[in-house]
Amino acid sequence: MAAPERRAFAQRISRTVAAEVRKQVSREYGGSPQLSKKRSGSQQLVPLTEVVEPVDFEEYLAAHPPEVEPGPLRDLVEFPADDVEVVREPRECRTLEPGLPDEGKLDARVRDAVQVYTEDWLVVRRKYQRLSTMYSPHTAERQRQRQRGLPRQVFELDEAAEEPEELKRRSPSLDDTPRGSWASSIFDLKNSVADPLLPTLLEHTAMEEVDRRNEELRKENRHPELLALFPAPDEDEAVERCSLPEVPREHFGQRILVKCLSLKFEIEIEPIFGTLALYDIKEKKKISENFYFDLNSEQVKGLLRAPGAHPAISTLARSAIFSITYPSPDIFLVIKLEKVLQQGDIGDCCEPYMVMKETDTAKNKEKLEKLRGAVEQFCGRLGRYRMPFAWTAIHLLNIASTAGALEREAADAESERRGTWNERKRRTLERVSAGEEPCSFGSFRPATLTVTNFFKQEGDRLSTEDLYKFLADMRRPSSLLRRLRPVTAQFKVDISPAPESPYYCLSPELLHVKPYPDPRVRPTKEILEFPAREVYVPHTTYRNLLYVYPHSLNFSSRQGSVRNIAVKVQFMAGEDPSQALPVIFGKSSCSEFMREAYTAVVYHNRCPEFYEEFKLRIPPALTDNHHLLFTFYHVSCQPKQNTPLETPVGYTWIPLLQHGRLRTGPLCLPVSVEKPPPSYSVLTPDVQLPGMKWVDNHKGVFHVELLAVSSVHTQDPALDKFFTLGHVLEESNFPVRLRDAVLTESSVEGELRASVAGLRGAGLGPLLAHCHQVLDKLLLLIARPPVIGGQIVNLGRAAFEAMAVMVNQIHQGLEASQGQHGHNPLLAAYIHFAFRLPAEPPAPGSEAGTPPHGAAIQCATLSRASGRPASLNLSRSKSISSSNPDLATAPGSPDGEVQKILGSKGIDRSHSWVNSAYAPGGPKAVLRRNPPSSSADLKQVPLPLLRFACQPRRAPAGPPARPALTPAGGERGLRRLFAVPRHLRPGWAGRSGADPAWGTGWGGLIHHVSPLLHPLVPLTPLLHRHGPPQACERSSNRLSSFLEHPSAPAAPTRPTAKKLLHEELALQWVVSTSAVREAVIRQAWFFFRLLGKSMALHLHQAEKLEAPRRERFPSRFVDDIAALVGAVSIEIATRYQKDVELVECLNSSLAFFLNDLLSLMDRGFVFGLIRAYYKQIGNRLPSAQNPPALVALRLDFLRVVCSHEHFVSLNLPWHRLSPPASPSPSVSSATSQGSAFSSPAQDPRVASMFELSGPYRRQHFLAGLVLTELALVLEPDAEGEPQSTRAPGHCAGG
Repeated sequence: MAAPERRAFAQRISRTVAAEVRKQVSREYGGSPQLSKKRSGSQQLVPLTEVVEPVDFEEYLAAHPPEVEPGPLRDLVEFPADDVEVVREPRECRTLEPGLPDEGKLDARVRDAVQVYTEDWLVVRRKYQRLSTMYSPHTAERQRQRQRGLPRQVFELDEAAEEPEELKRRSPSLDDTPRGSWASSIFDLKNSVADPLLPTLLEHTAMEEVDRRNEELRKENRHPELLALFPAPDEDEAVERCSLPEVPREHFGQRILVKCLSLKFEIEIEPIFGTLALYDIKEKKKISENFYFDLNSEQVKGLLRAPGAHPAISTLARSAIFSITYPSPDIFLVIKLEKVLQQGDIGDCCEPYMVMKETDTAKNKEKLEKLRGAVEQFCGRLGRYRMPFAWTAIHLLNIASTAGALEREAADAESERRGTWNERKRRTLERVSAGEEPCSFGSFRPATLTVTNFFKQEGDRLSTEDLYKFLADMRRPSSLLRRLRPVTAQFKVDISPAPESPYYCLSPELLHVKPYPDPRVRPTKEILEFPAREVYVPHTTYRNLLYVYPHSLNFSSRQGSVRNIAVKVQFMAGEDPSQALPVIFGKSSCSEFMREAYTAVVYHNRCPEFYEEFKLRIPPALTDNHHLLFTFYHVSCQPKQNTPLETPVGYTWIPLLQHGRLRTGPLCLPVSVEKPPPSYSVLTPDVQLPGMKWVDNHKGVFHVELLAVSSVHTQDPALDKFFTLGHVLEESNFPVRLRDAVLTESSVEGELRASVAGLRGAGLGPLLAHCHQVLDKLLLLIARPPVIGGQIVNLGRAAFEAMAVMVNQIHQGLEASQGQHGHNPLLAAYIHFAFRLPAEPPAPGSEAGTPPHGAAIQCATLSRASGRPASLNLSRSKSISSSNPDLATAPGSPDGEVQKILGSKGIDRSHSWVNSAYAPGGPKAVLRRNPPSSSADLKQVPLPLLRFACQPRRAPAGPPARPALTPAGGERGLRRLFAVPRHLRPGWAGRSGADPAWGTGWGGLIHHVSPLLHPLVPLTPLLHRHGPPQACERSSNRLSSFLEHPSAPAAPTRPTAKKLLHEELALQWVVSTSAVREAVIRQAWFFFRLLGKSMALHLHQAEKLEAPRRERFPSRFVDDIAALVGAVSIEIATRYQKDVELVECLNSSLAFFLNDLLSLMDRGFVFGLIRAYYKQIGNRLPSAQNPPALVALRLDFLRVVCSHEHFVSLNLPWHRLSPPASPSPSVSSATSQGSAFSSPAQDPRVASMFELSGPYRRQHFLAGLVLTELALVLEPDAEGEPQSTRAPGHCAGG
């Protein structure tokens, strides 16, 4: 072959590019007379701007099962039966022990708290959701992690670009190469290495074997997640991204580890005890509990230890972990030292440590021996008492400002640049809200310090306020600290960031934190934090601690020898001395729990100040007899004959429960000179008891403060009242005292309603800390109304309103921590992990106050009708409406009742969901006008409200009859519908008791009812889903407002009102008033998620997850969902310009909700909801001032809905007709006589599936919406024109 000639096969290669092929195919298709004829034929032309009605998905599935050959494609087209699952995830426990109160009698608060904090997480999981882009793990950060391990790819072109110029000159040019190939212009073919030979090239090999080899070769050196290397979408633009919330867990701030290594003085003669704590001088607050340590030698400890006594290992800790939630440059680590009480002032007792030196030991040997002898006497006699000695402080900012901090700042800057959108937003808001330079203790270089200067404690400057002044002066040298005499010592301490999971650690309750391999090892203690500001996190563990802080005592007017004063603190369960409980935590080198504890003694001071902290464990069952007893002693430091060691000089006490609430806060108490009389514990010392002597004429002389750190006691009046009334109803022990009032069975209902409404007055901190319990209780009131006096009290509306207000309050208080879609992560975590359906009522006899079997129970409201009988046998009555629990309707099917009413008044039922043109947003979404009549206003009443007021009852077999009623009968049904009192009916206006404001007749009633229905007018005519008769027969009662009764009289049970939560939530939302509706709209994501999970849990409990979609929910609930979506769509379409941020969140929340419904409900019905949304937006577009904003909302909505993991299956990608074998034929085949597009026998239905025709958009509904949006963007002039746009990428009808 000559050199310049080309190879024969190379000359015949077609050089036609793909664009030319598409153009030629388009010309061929566009000129097809058959196709043009089909377009202009009998097929109805639907504009692109109008959304077609989707096919009935479930019916289509039943009639056209996917006919796909077995293989991997079946997974794409079939909707898996196990798509939704309910999983119980064990709750993580940090400690080896559960940390629960001892078994026995538990307080109602403790019982509820233990249940909430120990239940496993209940998660509704879509098994294949990981395949969607909604919860895709392919984030930008993970992409960077994947790319770090990838080898750098070097291509031939890159090597050619880096070739030296000399080599390029030696390389043959393109014109010199024999074949003119690109490769030969770079490489010297003569010097190149030959490719390996293929020995089996000419051998016959089966196709399967070739495919297998090729598959193996493709897998060699292949990245395991090759497609995942595609760049992740920008976090700001990924509107469909919705990250899973984090598991609720105990809150910790930045943690530092402090190890106390040694403490040495110039002389070592007595035991010295140390205390560590953190203080924030800017906030003027102590931000941690005390940590007690003992660094004395065993010889010195022997001076105090009784023979055979062994301290608890938990009191031998020398290292502690402090948590700092709000880092600040004003935080100090304060070290205080104490010694055994001695005779003499603090200055006199410190003198030897300030004047004696270790180098002068031989010189001062005699003095040291004398001091040791005195110390032994004091330790033997006064060993239980302490006295202040010295103190110092470490400025933590000096520790963090090291080279390690510079490295940390560089790392933070890199994470700031690389973090996700939510992380960047959160960090920015935190810094802005702080208003100061960031200060962090999370990462710094460990430091070992030797503190050499301690300051002698001043007896008259022991208060916390004096300490804050000293700490402020430590930052800037002043004369105040120079006046303090230093005590020379060497305190060696190591400060470092705490490890992630430290070994041998004890929790603040002294529980062993995992990992804890050996219980005999000296532990490290976790120190409880008292944050400088409120930390808004819910409680997740049981904690019930009480801290007692005595501040000062004024005995200046107390007669007698009262100088060396010590205060003994005891936690009493009664008034007998033996009833002191061992609940006081020990300090150092002592027992783990003690029955009594003492304050330090200031020598010869009648008005001492105290700095102690006593930590107590609150018993799980508090009663009115539990109290703190303070006994004041005068301690005789010098032994005298006939003089006791301690003499009681005063008593006072604090009852822990006050009107059922835990008593906390600062108190100023009077002190009694004499021992309290019997039964004193139920009274406060403020009560002037007869015959008792008080110090300073019963004035307050003892200042003390109580601080509770409890996940049981809320310490909020509104929450306490709400929980207390709930417990009162559970126990039904009437009468009961609530604060200053006595509640009876007749008055508790009003208090309960007031407590539910009063939740809006709760503080944000306590409300969020106990939000899991509050939400559980409110949902319980909605689904399980309480029974009071044999009557079921309906609190659904009040509870729903309180929940809406609560969620808004939490959102407004934590606006800085919201996610990308405006979701609060704490509330999202509650729904995802903690929320579960309200529990079934307790078994008979397990609850106090259960009415006897067969007792009459009736529904009741706050104001019951006077003419109503006192009781009503529910076993013979019908179930009641949630909106009007006093309503008693005549027997009849609810659907039949509504049909009768509508039929009698001439309302056209063509305005139904099937006739979707009349759905909200449809072009005919108005009611037809009827001739004027007295009931014309009734046409504005939404259908769910009509059904809501009707009597639920199982429909008889077969379609419901619609008998024509006389006008009188119809009016009678309407009166019964609204439960019109007799004196308000026509003809009764002149009777006594009639309200003239109501007018006379039915028109007067409508006049007053219509304002209540006005917010619901946009919802009419309401969407209605018609199902088969079987579904109607299986439909449950109206929003599950039914009563369960035993079928066999032999086993009677307590009658209770049982409702299905998801139905009640939907109904309460639909019928909510304007104020409540606005609150719900603003946090619609919360209620949508709550509704979705409750639906899934209901299906799981009822074992309906594998049932046909149409049989899962009753038609009335379907109506409510349709009304709900219609109302939200109207809000989006009407408020998109004035509330931009709100509408964006509302739009995404609705889209995510419909995405969830595609896995739970009738998919055709959900498609109808999507169509209704589109119609609302489309109707608004022609008159919109900013149409692009509405279109952007619609595209975001569609993007979220189409992110469903079963998007392919939802588009019904199969067709019962055989489509052409090659939907994208080659150029030659396009002109062949056998082409399906030119065949005279071509089926028009097949041809219509290859363009955006009505059938295509009906069957492939979601894909049709996407392609329609694309077509409208590419051809904006085509809006309103009949579609002729082809469906790109369509293959085999899908």
